[in-house]
Order: sequence, then C-alpha cells, then structure tokens
Amino acid sequence: MLNPVLRRELITALRSWRTYMAVCVYVLSLLAVSSFMLFTEIRLDFLGGFNPRSAITVFNYISGLQLGLILLLVPAITAGQINGERERQTLDLMLVTKMSTLTIVIGKLLSSLMLVLLIIIASVPVFGAFVYFGVVSPINLAAQTVFMLVTAMMAGSVSILCSSIFKRTMVAYVISYFIILAMTLGTAVSIGSVFHVLSTTHFNSMQLGGIFVQFMVPTHWREVFTWMLAFNPIAGHMSLQDAQSGTATLESLMSLFLFRFHEVSLTTTTPLWIINIWVNAAISCVFIALSAWLVKPVRLGNR
Repeated sequence: MLNPVLRRELITALRSWRTYMAVCVYVLSLLAVSSFMLFTEIRLDFLGGFNPRSAITVFNYISGLQLGLILLLVPAITAGQINGERERQTLDLMLVTKMSTLTIVIGKLLSSLMLVLLIIIASVPVFGAFVYFGVVSPINLAAQTVFMLVTAMMAGSVSILCSSIFKRTMVAYVISYFIILAMTLGTAVSIGSVFHVLSTTHFNSMQLGGIFVQFMVPTHWREVFTWMLAFNPIAGHMSLQDAQSGTATLESLMSLFLFRFHEVSLTTTTPLWIINIWVNAAISCVFIALSAWLVKPVRLGNR
C-alpha cells in the first residue's frame, strides 16, 4: 500500500504543470550543455575529427554537475518538511491519525525528493547517449543512477533530521548545508590536516635518490583516510568515474591537494564508491529512524 502522506503529495504535485516544466527544463539544459561541449571538442580537434576520449571529459563534467545540483537542491526542499508542518499547526493532526511517525517521516521525505528522483531518472537517456561513444557501459550507467539516488536519499535524511530537531526552518536549512559541507569539504580538509601533522611527527621517511622524500604511511592510517572519504559523496563519485573510464583522477587530486605530492594509495579491496553507497544507505536508515523518534508526541521519559 502506498504511503498515505506520499500519495497525498503525489496527487497534489502531479496535477501541477510546474513539476513537468522543471524536469523538462533540466533535461533540455543538460542536453544543451553536453551537446555544446561535444561540439566544442570537435572544433578544437586540429584534425577536424572527433576523439572519443573527449567524451569521457564531457560525461564526467555533466555527471559532476548533477551531483552538485543534488547536494544543493535536496536540503533546500527537504529541510522545511517537518518544522513546516509545525508552523502550519498541521503536524498534530497527522500525529492523531493511525499513521506511525515512521510512516509520516518517510512520506514527507519521499514527497520532498520526488522532483529530484524524477530529474535523476529523466536524465538517464541523456547519459545513455554516451554509451554510443563507449564512455560507459549500461552496467556502469545503472551504477551511476543508483549512486545518485542513494546520495539524494542521504542528503534528504540529513535534512529531514534537522527539520525534526529544529523548530525554525531557517536554522534547519543552515545546519543541513553545514552537515553536507562537513561531509564533502570537511572530510578532505581533515585528511589533509591529519596527514600534515603526522607526516612531520610520526611517519617514517625514505630518501629517494637524495632528492625526494617519500613518507611511508602506515597501513592503519591509510585505512582511516579511506573510511573518512567513505562519508564524502564527491570522493565516491570520482571513484565511480575512475572505475568507469580507467583513470586515476581521485588519487591524483588527493596527492596534489591533500598529501603534498606524496602518493598514498587507499587500502581497500572494495571500490570507494561502493563503500560510499553502503555508508550513505546506513546514514539514511539511522537518520530516518531518529527523525521518527523525535517526531513522537510522547516518549517514555515524559510519561
């Protein structure tokens, strides 16, 4: 049976032309950007032809734009769901029905993510065009779609928890974006800071030809760095792109910005993007359960 809250929101939203217009505008914009970039690559080719390798750059660019849009859009449309019901004084009416608080939270979360989910699914044909160039396989395209959906659910669960904790909508917005920023930029800055401190105090160094000094990072610290990046959806997405195209962009950027030109390989047999999916799924489950507990009107401690 369909969630009652979700069913009500779907009936309301699907009757509005704005939902379909937003999806159409996004898909047409994505198609225009990818077409323009591919056309530019053809014109820049001095042989007047087309290098299929350039399609990899275009694909990675537009998929990165979609991930950034998800991380920016989801908190904006989700962080005001629960406290918005409180402000309209309709939350109490929902609580006195036969619906459980978990049903209410999941319904509000899915209804707020409906537009994002439609955008992700509707953009699949645009990304599917790159299968023709050999950039990705259908399996890799499915993996990217699943990654985007799980990331959107994670960002939504973070926002719905903030909406359940804070009564003021603006505070929920700010805290939601702060948590997302901590998971993306914060994890990268933390890894770079920890490596800087430990490289000057604890790590052993090895002289290479009397010119370069390479820090020998212990295995347990590499595992710590790996699990810190497991909370970073941007790092997980770059890991997925590297797996699709056979590049090493993530390790190159880490060596350049975090490890000061020292090569520090991640010690894991499972790709980082798969770990990131499981971590995001776990975060979503925990935060949804916490939100349902916080929405309860009466708790054991208040009896």
